[in-house]
Amino acid sequence: MRTGKVKKTLKNTGIKKRRSSVKSGLKRDKSFLGNNNSSDIYKKLMITSSDVITITDLDGTIIYASERAAHIYGASSAHELVGKSSIIFMAPENREKYLVNMKRTLKEGFLSGAEYTLLKTDGTRFFCEMNESVIKDAKGKAVAFLGSVRDVTKHRQMEGRLRKTEENYKAIFNGVNDAILILDPKTGRIIDANKKAAEMKGCTYEELKDKGLDLFKPSGKEEEFESIMKGHGQMLDEKGNHVFEMRDIRKDGCEQWIEVSLKKDKIDDEEYVLAIARDITARKKTEEEIRNSEEMFRSLIDASPDAVFVADTEGFILYASDRALEFYAAPRMDMFVGKNIVDFAAPHEAAKMREAFEKVIREGSAHNFEVELIKYNGEKMIGEANGTLIRKQDNSPKAVMVTVRDITEKKKMETELKQSYTAVKKVMDGIITAMEKLVEKKDMYTVGHQHRTAQLARAIAKEMGLPPEQINCVYISALIHDIGKIFVSGSILNKVGALTAEEYDIIKKHPEAGYDVLKSIDFPWPIADIILQHHERLNGSGYPYGLTDDKIYLESRIISVADVVEAITFARPYRPAYGIDVALGEIITNRGTLFDAEVVDICVSLMKEQGFKFEQNN
Repeated sequence: MRTGKVKKTLKNTGIKKRRSSVKSGLKRDKSFLGNNNSSDIYKKLMITSSDVITITDLDGTIIYASERAAHIYGASSAHELVGKSSIIFMAPENREKYLVNMKRTLKEGFLSGAEYTLLKTDGTRFFCEMNESVIKDAKGKAVAFLGSVRDVTKHRQMEGRLRKTEENYKAIFNGVNDAILILDPKTGRIIDANKKAAEMKGCTYEELKDKGLDLFKPSGKEEEFESIMKGHGQMLDEKGNHVFEMRDIRKDGCEQWIEVSLKKDKIDDEEYVLAIARDITARKKTEEEIRNSEEMFRSLIDASPDAVFVADTEGFILYASDRALEFYAAPRMDMFVGKNIVDFAAPHEAAKMREAFEKVIREGSAHNFEVELIKYNGEKMIGEANGTLIRKQDNSPKAVMVTVRDITEKKKMETELKQSYTAVKKVMDGIITAMEKLVEKKDMYTVGHQHRTAQLARAIAKEMGLPPEQINCVYISALIHDIGKIFVSGSILNKVGALTAEEYDIIKKHPEAGYDVLKSIDFPWPIADIILQHHERLNGSGYPYGLTDDKIYLESRIISVADVVEAITFARPYRPAYGIDVALGEIITNRGTLFDAEVVDICVSLMKEQGFKFEQNN
């Protein structure tokens, strides 16, 4: 690892503290920005970001991680991540893609919007969006990667569930504040558009559908427009997604600036282009006004989509961003300055708000703090707050920076999704039961086997302290782990006596058959893969692929132990029941060789010390 070399080179690149000079005569709400404070505040603003910031060397070894990284990866601190390879946090199926993108970033200098499935330190998966750029030394030589990671797991799950119903889709489609158009990638025809798209263009929905992209062609500059659009189309074809800004003329003649995000996708194997347009006219005007301004920090804060406050150590507000004024529906800055930040919490949340503020003073930060707030006009909303302590040069507390995001609609949507999830779960449970019965009808000795295996597997998972959702995954996987046996002849499954080698080879195909049955079902867990691996063994002697150690899902390792214990304990077609003592002897003998040692120990403890009993299958 070339950490020392990278750190030295980073120093040569000119990355160091910047001092922001502040004009004399600034009002009280700007005074805290003066002298040498802007670099500290700028750094704290980055720390307050809900995104993870990392720096890795060219081999992918982490040499810096923000505190947010510890939170998102489940580490005790950012320091715990330093020195580890970023590859180990990639899901196995994404590692090759990540390595390819590292080479691409090294070649192009920057890569934006790459999506991966990442692993927390406990093995939990989550989805992220990653941006990476190359850090170069003074000679222009690449020495490291600067990356930002955003956890988009909830967003991805939300998208998947919303696709379940057309009603939810339309509500969101027409309710968002951005223009959305679905385009035919071959002809450019507008397949669908939301109300905001017509409103942004200043026309009716029918006009938008009828004239399509011709509405956006400026009079007398049609060829130039088509040439520009062709260039954007090429970028979209290369990357699969593309973002650009363009000047547009509304139907009423007014000029506006819009930011357009294009993405290629498929619905039922039909390609389409999703275009999202946002009116950034106000932003462009602001950019023009503040360009070359000495108030760099102020402009950075006001560009944030979140409300930003700076308060003294007692909680009295020194500064509020323009977004904060809009956020709280306050007409003037003096509605904030001098007021205590706790006063904006709902009365029953004031104590909790004060406790969170004091935690920032004590510990230096507080993240993802949800609180009910009261706007200046009396309306209620739910905010997600992040706080970071700003320190003096002697490291003593100086002020607190707080960012607040309005998550009212998000919380409402989560409630609706929970209700939808409950309904979908009932359907899924019915499907699982039907699959289970289908296997049991084929093999009379499988009657109760899957149920008992699932009972023991769930008990082991609980004793291991796994999260409730992972326990549920283990239980459902075990409940249908032999689904592949529906493709095995009943004469083989119910044969009295030993199987021939050929018959045993047929039996061994049932994990793959089960995988083929389940792989196209959109379970919230990797059930098909877990079932595929339930006959794998730690030393590679299992089937179908001879996987070893941690290459086998933990859920599969749990089910394999429960499966063996149940199978030996109870009667099989070719032999009588051996009982629980023989079953436990088998897994103890092969502890750490065939079976996961921790899983074996917990299983033995459940049986011998905690009195676990198999329930009767009704």
